[in-house]
Amino acid sequence: MTKFSVQDIISSAVESLTFAAAAKNIQFSIDTDSNIGHMTGDQDRVRQVLWNLLTNAVKYTPQNGQVGLNVEAQNTMIEFEVKDTGEGISPEFLPHVFDRFRQEDSSTIRRHGGLGLGLSIVKHLTELHGGGVSATSPGKNLGSTFTVQFPITAAYDDEEEKGTQISSQPEKDKVQYVPNRKVEHGNVLLIDDNEDMLFLISKILERNGMCVKTTASGLEGLRLVSEINPDLILCDISMPEMDGYMFIRELRDWERRKQRRQIPAIALTALQATKTVQRRYAPVFRLFYQNQ
Repeated sequence: MTKFSVQDIISSAVESLTFAAAAKNIQFSIDTDSNIGHMTGDQDRVRQVLWNLLTNAVKYTPQNGQVGLNVEAQNTMIEFEVKDTGEGISPEFLPHVFDRFRQEDSSTIRRHGGLGLGLSIVKHLTELHGGGVSATSPGKNLGSTFTVQFPITAAYDDEEEKGTQISSQPEKDKVQYVPNRKVEHGNVLLIDDNEDMLFLISKILERNGMCVKTTASGLEGLRLVSEINPDLILCDISMPEMDGYMFIRELRDWERRKQRRQIPAIALTALQATKTVQRRYAPVFRLFYQNQ
């Protein structure tokens, strides 16, 4: 738990999307309550929530559209409202917009990519802080508005070092964790074409003492292997151009040719049920985990 500037996380989240918005000539507006100063909570997670919402807005807003961020202090809560003139949400899908792995239709996946996890992550992280989320939309092609509210002071256990985090949720919903001992100075190469996953996993690893290099491309990943000599590789299976199958085969072949050590690697996937993954991807998992 830390006390941090709300303006700092706004600036950080918006800055990372400047080029994406400019490429589509999207008009970006920010309206911040002058009374807002600091809040208490997990700074990285609050930033992730805001970044996910803004990324979604830019992604689903067409050329020459508008995206607005409004931030207000309301008694003991801080409210972030992200409004866009994008594709909007149908009334039928609106109740499911925060569900995991849900996107309104398959054409959305083809046009924009992603796994349908960004908004579920927003909901999960906001509720961990004792906050809430909501979404509204007049309908398809009429834009949408996403609102998250965080307590200005989130409820945490005073003995944070013991690893217990407590929100203002009911007792049965409280989340407890005991972090593992940090592994200092380990170099990790993380490869995933999903921006949300790259951001989230890299933050988790960095907070546990790892130095993380990320890329969304298997081809770029192969180049980075020889550049940073990672201690561990985490690689998504389903990626365009070069998927996890091809990446790990090329990696293991390069290691053999160069007589290099075999770098431990972990395969990541969220597209299939566990038993299906184990059966369908058995060959590539063996390539990831073998110690020849």
